Amino acid sequence: ANKDGNTALHWAGAKGHLECARLLVAAGADRDKHNHKGQTALKVAQANGKAEVATFLESAPQSAAEELSMLRRQQKQAEQQEEQMRQR
Repeated sequence: ANKDGNTALHWAGAKGHLECARLLVAAGADRDKHNHKGQTALKVAQANGKAEVATFLESAPQSAAEELSMLRRQQKQAEQQEEQMRQR
């Protein structure tokens, strides 16, 4: 955390970096950590109008293992779609 208590997840929320937020949560970032203003990363994302990140943080799996599993499924789906496109 920086001097204001903002973590990397707070910054991902503030800037709207969805993939970064996903990776941080997958790595075990604490979504409930408050900065010195009492804001979680979710509140920071909402305050900055970053709806995609806010939605993710509201609905993200509770554990890193669940998040990794979700990311792997998404990667596999993307690879399957890419393969289908090549076959056309």
